[in-house]
Amino acid sequence: MDIEKLDKCSQCKCRNCVSVCPMNHCFNCRDKEYVSECNKENNLLTISKDTVTLYQGDEEFIFNVAGYLVEKDSEGNYHRYVYLIDSKDYDNQHILKYSKFKGEEYYESVIVDDTQDELIRINNKFIEMGLRV
Repeated sequence: MDIEKLDKCSQCKCRNCVSVCPMNHCFNCRDKEYVSECNKENNLLTISKDTVTLYQGDEEFIFNVAGYLVEKDSEGNYHRYVYLIDSKDYDNQHILKYSKFKGEEYYESVIVDDTQDELIRINNKFIEMGLRV
């Protein structure tokens, strides 16, 4: 175990938790993130020091990942959302649904049927869980 991983794990909210975890605590952590908040039922927030490169046409945008929100729905399915901040333009912020399948990462809009209700709900959940940007 390297020093960076020990440092990350020492900041993890799950470290001293004695609850039976319905959120698969360590399963939600990846290389450059740790759990900063968990409601011990169906939501957790990870803080990240990762970056993501996305493209619009041929134009490349590098985003800093502020955090991931993981939600567990009533059927036991997990959904992961990412809060992105453009590395060159702080006002260019996005919340996207994140998924990974067979090594491919996908970033999808959370705006459904041209309404922003889901975007607002997820943004409020990021705030409720303690994300400060």
